[in-house]
Amino acid sequence: MEMQDKILINVPEAAKLLGLGKTFTYELIGQGQLPVVRLGKRVLIPVKHLNLYIETLIA
Repeated sequence: MEMQDKILINVPEAAKLLGLGKTFTYELIGQGQLPVVRLGKRVLIPVKHLNLYIETLIA
């Protein structure tokens, strides 16, 4: 499955796309800058919200 087909991605995938470390990505989540979906112990980021976050960095 390619990235554009995914609805949710895990933190390491999001960190890689953002060019950030996992720790800093978790900090963004903790600060409420990246909304997440929790499924059990899994922390997943909606691709839609990741794209919106990137757009705020550009603007």
